[in-house]
Amino acid sequence: MATSIMITLLLYLWFLASIAIASIAIASTPDSVTAGNGSDTDVTALLAFKAQLADPRGVLSNWTTATSFCHWFGVSCSRRRARVVALVLHDVPLQGSISPHLGNLSFLTVLNLTSTGLTGAIPADLGKLHRLEVLVFRRNSLSGVIPPVVGNLTRLEVVDMGHNSISGQIPLELQKLHNLTHIDFITNYLTGPLPNDLFSNNSKLQYLDFGNNSLTGTLPYSVGSLGMLQHLDFQANHFSGPVPTTILNMSKLQILSLGGNWGLTGTIPGNNNTFNLPMLQMISLFANRFTGQIPLGLANCKYIQIISIGENSFEGPVPTWLSKLPDLLLLDLGYNNLIGQIPSALGNITNLVSLGLQSCTLSGLIPQELGQLQQLNALYLDHNHFTGSIPTFFANFSELQVFLIGANSFTGSVPTALGSSRSIEWFNIGGNYQEGSLDFLATLSNCQNIWEVGFDLNDFTGKLPDYVGNFSSTLINFFAEGNKLSGELPSTLSNLSNLVWLDISNNQLTGTIPESIKLMDKLQLLNLSGNSLSGSIPRQIGQLWNLQTLILNNNNFSAASRAAVTSQSYAAASWRSHPSRSKAARRRRWPGQAWSQRMRPTVSPLRRRSLLSQNVGYNSLSGQIPRELQNLRNLRYIDLLVNYLTGPLPNDLFNNTPKLKYLNFRNNSLSGTIPVGIGTLPILQHLEIAYNHFSGPVPELIFNMSKLEMLHLGGNGYLDGSIPGNKSFNLPMLQKICLYENRFMGQIPLGLADCKYLQWIFIGHNLFEGPVPAWLGKLPDLVLLDLESNNLVGPIPSALGNLSNLDTLGLQSCNLTGQIPQELAQLRKIKGLFLDHNHFTGSIPTFFANFSELAVFLIGANSFTGAVPTAIGSTGSVEWFNIGDNYLQGSLDFLATLSNCQNIWEVGFDLNYFTGELPNYVGNFSSTLINFFAVGNRLSGDLPSTLLNLSNLVWLDLSNNQLTGTIPESIMLMDKLQVLNLSGNIMSGTIPRQIGHLRNLQTLILNNNNFSGVLPNDLGNLSNLQYLVLSKNHMSSTIPASLFHMNSLITVDLSQNSLEGALPVDIGQLNHIDRIDLSSNRLFGRIPESFGQFLMTTYLNLSHNSLNGSFPNSFDKLINLKSLDVSYNDLSGTIPQYLANFTDLSSLNLSFNNLHGPIPEGGIFANITLQSLMGNPALCGGVPRLGFMPCKSNNNSNKRQILKFLLPSVIIVVGVIATCMYMMMRKKAKQQDRIISPDMEDVLNNRLISYHDIVRATDNFSETNLLGAGSFGKVFKGQLNDGTMVAIKVLNMELEELEQAHGAGTSY
Repeated sequence: MATSIMITLLLYLWFLASIAIASIAIASTPDSVTAGNGSDTDVTALLAFKAQLADPRGVLSNWTTATSFCHWFGVSCSRRRARVVALVLHDVPLQGSISPHLGNLSFLTVLNLTSTGLTGAIPADLGKLHRLEVLVFRRNSLSGVIPPVVGNLTRLEVVDMGHNSISGQIPLELQKLHNLTHIDFITNYLTGPLPNDLFSNNSKLQYLDFGNNSLTGTLPYSVGSLGMLQHLDFQANHFSGPVPTTILNMSKLQILSLGGNWGLTGTIPGNNNTFNLPMLQMISLFANRFTGQIPLGLANCKYIQIISIGENSFEGPVPTWLSKLPDLLLLDLGYNNLIGQIPSALGNITNLVSLGLQSCTLSGLIPQELGQLQQLNALYLDHNHFTGSIPTFFANFSELQVFLIGANSFTGSVPTALGSSRSIEWFNIGGNYQEGSLDFLATLSNCQNIWEVGFDLNDFTGKLPDYVGNFSSTLINFFAEGNKLSGELPSTLSNLSNLVWLDISNNQLTGTIPESIKLMDKLQLLNLSGNSLSGSIPRQIGQLWNLQTLILNNNNFSAASRAAVTSQSYAAASWRSHPSRSKAARRRRWPGQAWSQRMRPTVSPLRRRSLLSQNVGYNSLSGQIPRELQNLRNLRYIDLLVNYLTGPLPNDLFNNTPKLKYLNFRNNSLSGTIPVGIGTLPILQHLEIAYNHFSGPVPELIFNMSKLEMLHLGGNGYLDGSIPGNKSFNLPMLQKICLYENRFMGQIPLGLADCKYLQWIFIGHNLFEGPVPAWLGKLPDLVLLDLESNNLVGPIPSALGNLSNLDTLGLQSCNLTGQIPQELAQLRKIKGLFLDHNHFTGSIPTFFANFSELAVFLIGANSFTGAVPTAIGSTGSVEWFNIGDNYLQGSLDFLATLSNCQNIWEVGFDLNYFTGELPNYVGNFSSTLINFFAVGNRLSGDLPSTLLNLSNLVWLDLSNNQLTGTIPESIMLMDKLQVLNLSGNIMSGTIPRQIGHLRNLQTLILNNNNFSGVLPNDLGNLSNLQYLVLSKNHMSSTIPASLFHMNSLITVDLSQNSLEGALPVDIGQLNHIDRIDLSSNRLFGRIPESFGQFLMTTYLNLSHNSLNGSFPNSFDKLINLKSLDVSYNDLSGTIPQYLANFTDLSSLNLSFNNLHGPIPEGGIFANITLQSLMGNPALCGGVPRLGFMPCKSNNNSNKRQILKFLLPSVIIVVGVIATCMYMMMRKKAKQQDRIISPDMEDVLNNRLISYHDIVRATDNFSETNLLGAGSFGKVFKGQLNDGTMVAIKVLNMELEELEQAHGAGTSY
């Protein structure tokens, strides 16, 4: 751009010289002034002009009546009439407005007030200066509009008002100025279009500059008719549309500058017939929307020196004809859609000073011919796809100042000679695949004017060398993040005394932060995040008075020094995670992008105690927030997210921080109420204190913050109260509000209706009530609306259909009713639709199939009826589909379309009334499918073998249908399965022995089917299995020992089968087992001692088998048991006393065994019922209500000694008496029957039937099985499992309650 500035400067000097010559030619200074010739008018006008100006240096000190006004500084008069013809005050330090009295200088031809400190508007009285030829107000602070009366100055040749603050539109009256040669309004605030016929009568115009304004519309076609035009500058406006072809055919044009409009479009003509600018020296089209190839017509511009056409949409290769432009100094093609390699012919442009090819998707190696560009001082090749190593010839460019090759795919090491010329000022090779050591820094450190060094996002290894401290004091930016650097930080870093930005994040650095960091007192940003640094944050950081951003997250720092904290702040930064090593991430951000226009940044003046932001988030900081932070008056940014901070936020923490814009304490453990002081922060834009333990109401002041854009209070759980209404709710700039997971109540805040910029409303999981407001439909920018899990009522308002930008709608679990309004069909951008767990009715609307971006479709747990529209999924975008728990019916034809969705991961249509077979095309679903739920329908037929195609399926649930057939062996190849549930069907056959191939299986549920055969021994190979439920089948054979060696098992249920044999002796490896049910089988033998190792077990059922022996002694370790059932076995021995000590035991059934001895007291036995002990006639004792005989007490030892002497005598006497009585009673003995207690006889002769068996036998007490009814109850007939027909009497409720009060038990 240097040459461009030079050309413009020469033109401007020519312009000034012309003015001077004109002034000399038309003016002279007479020796005396004769009164009465009009000079008094001129004097009065000049003195009035002086009176309105401040003159601090006395430049106008000779403007007095003591001196002839023609000798006044800057004044020229005509010789003949002695009238003022020129007023030239150039670069004069005055200040004030232009006096309208200047309009009385009727002979004035030149008015030049350049850089005079003028303010205010241009007076309309200047329109009276009919002889005026030159009007220059350049580089002042004039405001207002261009006076239309300027059009009356028909002799004007030069108008220059550039670099002011003039606004408004360009007056049409300017088209009257037929003699204009020079128009310059650069850098003002002009708006509106350029009038189409403004230049229709300006055939003499040579210089035209409206650059850096806010003009709009299209470029006037008449500009191209200016045959003498040499300089045309319309850059940095808002022009749009194509460029008139006439502009590209101007034979005198030397400067064409249309860049920075961003709206100019179309292609640039490519041949000599439509592109003919033979005198062109500079063309600037950058920052627009031009398309097509780079204009071929430029090849004929033999004088061209500057081509700046970057930031457009030009395409194709870099033209080789560029090498035929011998005078070319600057070539900028960056930020276009160019392809291919750099042509080697560019090496012929030996005068080239600046080459810009950045962000063009170019590829290949750097051609060796570029080594001929020895004049190059700026090289921009960053953000392309260049490969290979960095050429060594770059080290020979003796004038190279800018070297940017970042964000490419360069490999290998960096040439160590780079920088040997000592000319480099800006060096950045970040975002490549460079590796090796940092030896090149040794040479680079010799560059005396270098201000930035960047080698970030590469694969450099080793330590950061000590010689980094040798860099010049001019170095202000040092970027080394995202490499593999290790070791400690060198203490020599402190030599970089003027460093402003230091980023060494995301490496493998260890050790502590050196205390010498305090010497780097110019630092504004320090980023050491993402390393393995440890220790405390040194107190010396408190001496970095100019620090604005401190980022130390993702390290092992244990605590911050109090001195460091109180001198500065906790605060924040933008990068919160490790950068990806992907090429895309490297291209998104690299440090060189921080500075626009490739110019050296201006560093703001440094001030004491000016910390603006600090980030110690994502560490392990703990404790409370120090009150001393309130002293940081300049604080603007605080971020302490994801730490372990506790305690309250001090109430007065924010009383002295008026500049605070960003406040983030998310994901800590802070508690108490939210300080009122937050609401007094006048310019706060971002408030995020989510995921803490704050409680109580939110201060009303927080809902009246005029600058707040983000309000995130979600996830605290204890914030309550209602949100103020519209009278005390004023957040005009709010864009995102998140209040979810709290206890807010009342209606949805009406004040949100006035937040016209609102994009997110995230207030789910609260206690809001009332209807969904219709005013939500008036928020045009709303993207996310989440009201889930509130107490809302009524239907969905049709007005929500007006939210055309909405992509997420969350209304689940809100008790909403009614049908889905047809107006929702207008939500064409919807991606997430959450309507589940409500009471919606009607059919599923067909317009859902038209949502081309729909990814989440959840409408389950409602009352939808009818068939599912078969077109749903036709767009191929659905990823999460669940319509379960409705009243839908019909076939599964909709699955055919849904299977076309390439990214779908869940399909759920469970708990409906779908019928028919599971179709073969379920196997057409994408490999992304992981969940398939079809439970609780009326599906029939066999399982399709195509299920095998779902190779990544994790959860398959087809339970509670009417499926038949066997389990296909192909399912055993679905090795990603974790849950397989086929329970509650009519399936039969054996369990495939290949079941052991499902190595990831965690849950296997096959109960309530007709499976038979043996249990596969391969079940023991399922090392991850946690839940095994095979109950209510017809499985036979023994239980494989391998089943009891599965350490992950939590539940085993093999009940109600025909399993037989003894339990394996060694079954104690089930370390996590919680429930074991082996009941209703044919198991025999003793209960193994190893059962005592089931320390985690809470439920154990071994009933209805033939187990014998006594309780294992190891049972005393089962202290977590809650339920134990060993009824209907042949167990013997006594009841263990330790069962009374099991405090969690609430259910115990020992009935129908051969147990004897006393019933323990206390614990479970204090409330045990007869049903739990009956069938054990040798038991005794227990609580009286049980009716067992008291236990016999033992004789004392002294009585036994007496019996030794008395027993023989007693035997003799008893024998005599017995003989006598025998003869007397013999006859009676034959007539008497043995008497047995009727109650005991009933107990011995009748079976005990469980309630479950009775319910099943009577078909749940169906009326069809009712035999009769009386005053005491009803009698039902029933058939037991073994075919026995029984009659069952059910006593009425009053009698049942009476019997239970007396311990009689169940009344059947």
